[in-house]
Amino acid sequence: MVTCEKVIDHFDIERSIDGISFAKIAEKAGPGASCKATPFSYADNLLLAVNANRYYYRITAITTNGYKKRSPLVQVIIKQSSSLVLSPNPASSRVNISLTTTNETSTDVVILDGTGRVVIKQHQLLIKGYNSFSVNGTERLANGVYNVRISVEGEIINEKLVIKK
Repeated sequence: MVTCEKVIDHFDIERSIDGISFAKIAEKAGPGASCKATPFSYADNLLLAVNANRYYYRITAITTNGYKKRSPLVQVIIKQSSSLVLSPNPASSRVNISLTTTNETSTDVVILDGTGRVVIKQHQLLIKGYNSFSVNGTERLANGVYNVRISVEGEIINEKLVIKK
């Protein structure tokens, strides 16, 4: 949530893996002269291409006259988990996911290619306990290495998937 006292031209979204050196990864248009609270979100689809498990983000608001104000840092920790099993892996067509959850919940299964582009997104309902389901559309994937990302119970789980036909 961002509020303003000046006319905000745009916001720079920046990422770091050490909390010191930041790189601009996106720019979003500002609200202009509106000083109402302005919520927005950004999905960092290149996150896994950076190959780290801890990331820091900040937002810089830039006014029309060049004044800059930075947000506090937000830390995101990505946990690799053995609780998520992809089978078969490598796969030639169909891929199954198995995982255990402590609560009934839902998640989005996201498969990203090597450039961070989302190639498959599937909403999945999960029961408390053991879950096993197929991911639709994997038979259309070309040979290569993909990242499977699932957010379950506040934890982001990532696994590499190899497609080999």
